[in-house]
This record gives sequence, structure tokens and C-alpha cells, in this order.
Amino acid sequence: MKPSVNSVVFGAVVCKCCGQFIEAVNTEKVTTYYSNCKQEQCDSQKLRKR
Repeated sequence: MKPSVNSVVFGAVVCKCCGQFIEAVNTEKVTTYYSNCKQEQCDSQKLRKR
């Protein structure tokens, strides 16, 4: 039987419009990345800023 390995994920991707957690990212230190989620109001804000 293999020993279980608990890995800690330090990175997070967060929506810059609404603050919703999008995804965990494996990084070497605590890091927050910002992007837009797929919610309609966040997606339309991204289009208005162009």
C-alpha cells in the first residue's frame, strides 16, 4: 500500500469582479491570481473595459 501524500496548495485564482474562488493552483508560496469568472455580470464588465 502506498503512503498517502497530503500536498498543500498555496495559490488561488479569484474573480477580480465578484471575488468568487475559481481554482486552486500549486505554487511554492502563498499567491493570489485574479481573473474573471464565467458569471454574466463579470463577463460583461470585462467586455466594457476594452
